[in-house]
Amino acid sequence: MSDSQVPPWHHLPHSPRAFFGLPAGATRDQLKQAYSVLIRRFKPDKFPEEFKRIRAAFEQLDAAMRSVENQTKAPALEIPSVVIASTLQDNPHSELSPRAAAYQRIQENDPETWYRELTSRPHKTQYDYYVLATLSEVVESGSKGFADWIAEGLTQQSHSQDLSDLLQAYFKIAQLKPEEASALLLRLAQVLPGASYYAITDALWHRYSSMVPWETFQGVLESCERCLGIRIADDRKAFTVVLMRRVMWRAPLEWLHDKRKWVEESVEALPSHMEFDHEINCRLLLLREQHLGQLQRGPYGKSILDAIVSFCEEGMEASQKVCACQVKIANHPREFLEEFKYCPEDQIQWTFAWHWISWAVSTRLTTQEQPVDQNQQLQFIASMKDRMDRGTPKTIFGSLAMVQLFGVFLLLVLLLALIVIIFIPSLLLVIALVAATKNIAFVNENNTAAFIGIMTVVLIIATAIIALWTGKKLQVRWNAKIVEPYLKRCFSKEYRTKWRYSVAHSMQVLACPYQSYIGMVNHLCSYGDWIKNPSIRLGSFMQSDLGLTLYCAAVSFAR
Repeated sequence: MSDSQVPPWHHLPHSPRAFFGLPAGATRDQLKQAYSVLIRRFKPDKFPEEFKRIRAAFEQLDAAMRSVENQTKAPALEIPSVVIASTLQDNPHSELSPRAAAYQRIQENDPETWYRELTSRPHKTQYDYYVLATLSEVVESGSKGFADWIAEGLTQQSHSQDLSDLLQAYFKIAQLKPEEASALLLRLAQVLPGASYYAITDALWHRYSSMVPWETFQGVLESCERCLGIRIADDRKAFTVVLMRRVMWRAPLEWLHDKRKWVEESVEALPSHMEFDHEINCRLLLLREQHLGQLQRGPYGKSILDAIVSFCEEGMEASQKVCACQVKIANHPREFLEEFKYCPEDQIQWTFAWHWISWAVSTRLTTQEQPVDQNQQLQFIASMKDRMDRGTPKTIFGSLAMVQLFGVFLLLVLLLALIVIIFIPSLLLVIALVAATKNIAFVNENNTAAFIGIMTVVLIIATAIIALWTGKKLQVRWNAKIVEPYLKRCFSKEYRTKWRYSVAHSMQVLACPYQSYIGMVNHLCSYGDWIKNPSIRLGSFMQSDLGLTLYCAAVSFAR
């Protein structure tokens, strides 16, 4: 798809493969390439809605492709459901698979006897390690457990994809002690190929980060990184992006900033689908470093902060907490807006991360998108705009007229001062010059009168030009320093007491994303007289309204 070509949005959400322009036999790598091209065109900060649709289509198709791969891939360590009559060791030329032989031995032999036999074998296959790992769960195996045997197998056969997949699946459900987890992480860093280390141990790192104090976790992480060296910079960057979000609220700010700078030093090495994740990390870091006070004003803000922290640490397992928070906000708009009163100094850049968390949870819970009638939305906002303009108190405009009248009076005073200061002295100077030149031969009374007339006209024109230029400058400064602050104070009061509640009601009715709502408001309120149409300032007020930004995320989620 070329950069100028419009994406086929009509294929979403039912045909993501056609949307990305992929053939029937396309691979996941081809999907990631097509996805990368689109997200570079539709940046999340400039095209939030388009980006969300592209991201949702990518996740949908990627999940489908993974499912097909898992179904077509032969699980090498799968145990068959039939009993086999002989074993591979007893009949080396048997056509039976090693896993079938392993199953037969488990059924017919004493587990402890077989465990000792396999342990003493000098040369073990990957299936031997699998059986040893399985038997270690049911026999007295000393200090070696399931993960220890698989790790030893990877030490001998570091490129065994089957053992790697098994260990990766095990780490997702294993309940290990902190000392066991740290020992496994360090051991695997020494034996696993760099390209697969982080993919295999990702789930274990996630669990380990919540087991031990931060200093211990950081020490183990740095030790593993030293073992792995620089040969896996790309994989390490991707892992770091994921890890930063998990430890965002536990790690020191200095460590988080160092990791952020390290990732950004060569962001091109980051997988394209993770650039957005890095942007979310930056917004969360901004929240933690500068704007935590905005969420500690009351119970609603603390509930949002708790949901953000839980989502970062637990992922989709915190969906229920995010749901409860958003539904509570959507059902109590007035109480929520009273807690988050309008403050022009509030910064809302970090809220993009909360919008993304809400969207990520809602896409997992929603089966299909609801159709949106944008014309109906525009009509609703336009009617709200007209009500705001008509409902503005007339006293504001009466006071404004008095202010402008006083400004006109000051301008007239200035013009008189210019006449007194510039025109009259200049005219007297001309007359004095003419009087001094009367004794010159070629000067007569007619020439003198003409000269005085010409100079008078020139002075009048020059004075008028100076007066107009000065008046224009003064009018601009008057409006900027007197009129505009006065109107801003008046309309800001109207916004705090009336407008934002009308906007909140429209958000609840339309239930559209915040960026879409702001775009429609800016489009409809970008025309009109800056004095007679107060709603022209609505967009600028909303751009710094933290309460409405968070409330819009809640009603969009709750729809």
